[in-house]
Amino acid sequence: MNAATQNLKFEYNVMPCYAHIKVTGMENLTNSQSIVKYCMDKATKDGFKRLLLEEQLEGSLSQSEMIKLCLLALKISLNNKIYFKIAHLAIKDNQVSDGGFAETFLRNRGVNIKHFKSKNAALEWLEND
Repeated sequence: MNAATQNLKFEYNVMPCYAHIKVTGMENLTNSQSIVKYCMDKATKDGFKRLLLEEQLEGSLSQSEMIKLCLLALKISLNNKIYFKIAHLAIKDNQVSDGGFAETFLRNRGVNIKHFKSKNAALEWLEND
């Protein structure tokens, strides 16, 4: 991990039908891009199409940074030819409020993502077809 992302901590756990990735640290565009790339690449390598991305990050992204992050997620999905189902669990209010834009942007382009504040609701959605 490079110096710009060294303040991130990743936990990756394999569950029966999904990968659970927990991230803590500081949210900025560089860190968020590293998170998206790590999660999608690792899940692809391990054969998972369903992800529970649990973020406990400090800070928030601007609207233009959210667009850049969405484009990266879309590019990875298209390049890997995998259409992910991603439950994004964000504990902090600022992550979920910005998430509505990202959710709409990505869902309209074939990435099935939904933002949650409750882990139980995220798992229920993720495990259902």
